[in-house]
Amino acid sequence: MEWHPAATPSFGSRTLAQARVVIHYPERGGFERSQEISRLLRALGTAEVETRPVRYAVDRQSIRYFQDADREVSGPSPT
Repeated sequence: MEWHPAATPSFGSRTLAQARVVIHYPERGGFERSQEISRLLRALGTAEVETRPVRYAVDRQSIRYFQDADREVSGPSPT
């Protein structure tokens, strides 16, 4: 995954420094990738990043938001 922080837009008063991100990863085989994403988010200034193993297979990557305003902070989804 490539991410370009300089290209990340600002959204009002909400910033990554106010964000809480929880990364769920499969117990069997997802830890390394979750750590890679966690390091990236922290490098971008995300306030809180937590990783949690789950007991089920993760078929695809997806993003869900705790609050509607969180979607604005994330900007466009990387493809």
